[in-house]
Amino acid sequence: MIRFGIQILNYNGSRWMPGILDSLENCSYPEKRVYIVDNGSTDDSLQIARDSELPLEVIENGSNFGFAGAYNQSANAAWRDDCDWLCLLNTDILVCPGWLENVAEVVEENERIGIAGPVHWAWDEDTPSPFMRRRYPEELEQLLTGAEHISVDWIEGSCLFVSRACWESVKGLDARYFFYWEDADLCRRARKNGWLVELVANSHIRHYGGGSSAALEAVANPLKQRYHFLYKLSDPNHGMLSNFGSWLRMLITIGGDILVRPGRLRRLWITLANVGWTVCHAGMIFRKWRGDKIASVASTQKNQT
Repeated sequence: MIRFGIQILNYNGSRWMPGILDSLENCSYPEKRVYIVDNGSTDDSLQIARDSELPLEVIENGSNFGFAGAYNQSANAAWRDDCDWLCLLNTDILVCPGWLENVAEVVEENERIGIAGPVHWAWDEDTPSPFMRRRYPEELEQLLTGAEHISVDWIEGSCLFVSRACWESVKGLDARYFFYWEDADLCRRARKNGWLVELVANSHIRHYGGGSSAALEAVANPLKQRYHFLYKLSDPNHGMLSNFGSWLRMLITIGGDILVRPGRLRRLWITLANVGWTVCHAGMIFRKWRGDKIASVASTQKNQT
């Protein structure tokens, strides 16, 4: 039986902690370990976790390591406890009955599956969430009409399962992404290295959306755009010139959006600052692109032998 290491990333998540812990208490899957990975919270969320009847381990980072930095460090606790798969989980999540069992059943059938994710239900009803309908319209249609699972390009990091073999083959999350796009980057590197990324039909969670990042709202949107630039420019599936062209087209689209939406000056300032960051980090972006490309070629050659 697969053992899951469920790692809940927390930053001042006291509003959400009781709900997610209660839902995990009702999860009957026996082979699981639960970890609270705390990025320097100053509220009472850790006390809520420690007072819970759910067996868990608290990992305190002392400061905000970001999404990738925190999970890269805490993953070692799961490997120490002989977990086969990690589940990266936000605090603003409620897990539904059978969510682990159905993922385990799917991934046990095919060892090439390296990453998997559940279907997100709406917070207050048993239908796919607006996020799912926007992100996976065609895939959802297939899942709702009988497919047990389906390959996708990426799984959202609010609830992402990754096998130890996949995690170690791609060397975990890329800590150059502090906040946002690290999940898409992980999935892209995994697929480039021959792993399947699967959405599982009968595994369900409820994700409030934005709850885990509410404490960082002032910096969330600027960082989302910044790391989208990094993701776009470092795509190992294309050459750097092609990536640069895609980035320029993105900037044109952003510019048009700035002209027609409220808050023009603030949005313009954020975009200019992120363009400046991108230019200053051009060397790092090139090294990442080259490194991801070389790693995928090496993995392909290894698999062929």
